[in-house]
Amino acid sequence: SRRGRWLRWNVAKENRPAADLAREGALLGEESATPEPVSDAERSALRARDPGPPAIVDPATHAVIPPRQPGLPATLFDLSAYYNMTITDPDNRDEISVDIPAFAPGTRRLLGVDYDARGMIALDMPALKILRGQAPTRVAGIRPGVPKFAALDVLIGAIGRLKQRKREPYCYVELTYADASKARLPIVYRNDIWESWVNTGDAGTAHVAWSGSSGTPGGAPARLYAVRLANPYPQRSVASVAFESTDVEWSLPALLAITAETGTATSAATPSPPSNH
Repeated sequence: SRRGRWLRWNVAKENRPAADLAREGALLGEESATPEPVSDAERSALRARDPGPPAIVDPATHAVIPPRQPGLPATLFDLSAYYNMTITDPDNRDEISVDIPAFAPGTRRLLGVDYDARGMIALDMPALKILRGQAPTRVAGIRPGVPKFAALDVLIGAIGRLKQRKREPYCYVELTYADASKARLPIVYRNDIWESWVNTGDAGTAHVAWSGSSGTPGGAPARLYAVRLANPYPQRSVASVAFESTDVEWSLPALLAITAETGTATSAATPSPPSNH
């Protein structure tokens, strides 16, 4: 697709006569006012080809943060010590939820980027603490897996919608270099990220890396975004990374993973246009 995603269909060879395929399509299509009777032989044939319902995954298996897989590259930052919420949280299935049981924690390749996503760093708003467990507004001291990099690929979700619904920073990733200088990299609402339940389609600037059902009542859809943040000083060594929400109402970011780009090649998530904020 135009986002760099592969779309795959099972197009296995079909040897049945066209009349049989048309008949099956009529049987499995939308119900008509006068459905045709189905013979016992047709029922048996349909059931033989039915793969059955998908396997049910127990949400409790995702309610813990699993250990990091041994041998992962250092470019996939280890956020084990900084996660403050699990991927799924059955006790927090309300309107303000960070619960996405459909996302299997672990190593994931999304939009061509490998991530180590096993939990969440969920941040609250400085002005109004609303997340269960009193989530922080800033998590600092994150140790980078590698000291020098050209860019960071961030896997992130937005739990809340900014009150004014305009383009402005939703949150920041801050780099502190070894010489004590800093760079604040904004993740911009309506440019890099949208609230998780909104379907922005495939034509905007935000890059949907994953979509699936949430744990909220009715299984409302949830989306995670891939944001590429260019390092303005790639020649400098980075001592630590911080993740911070903004003072804007309903800034509720949830960070799942950070991957560093150390080479000159760009990731599938292309750079965001510069922000005026």
